[in-house]
Amino acid sequence: MNKRMIATAACLAMTMFVPMLSAADEAPKAAATAAETAKSSEKKITMDDIKKNMIARKPKLDKLKKAGSIGETLGGFLEAMKDAKLSAEETKQIADENEERKLIYAEIAKKESTTVSKVGELRAKKIYSTAEEGTFIQSKDGKWEKAPAPKKEEKK
Repeated sequence: MNKRMIATAACLAMTMFVPMLSAADEAPKAAATAAETAKSSEKKITMDDIKKNMIARKPKLDKLKKAGSIGETLGGFLEAMKDAKLSAEETKQIADENEERKLIYAEIAKKESTTVSKVGELRAKKIYSTAEEGTFIQSKDGKWEKAPAPKKEEKK
């Protein structure tokens, strides 16, 4: 190869690859811009929205609890049981429920000058005391057990 052929090849390479490199450099910037645009256009969720969402999800989540597919953790969140076979929709509902519980716990924690985890733990105690018989609940040692039948109040 002579010097002229090498120079021509180098020029061709530059004209072909420089635009590709520029486009590759711009891709992360474009993705970041798109993410910022999406974030800014998101509607701020209100406590009323969360309440409506939770009410709408409750029957499906209760069904999963009765089937033994999910349980209530010590932190006040839902967790899939080890052998549970959940659909993508069910997995999303669990994640959405946990995310909205976390938002509620954060709001309460802010008002009460405490932590989200403390609010979750207190909520878990309430959930445990009202859980339907057979619902999986996480014990203090981290193991899963089924909730007992609720105690009936004695008449005096």
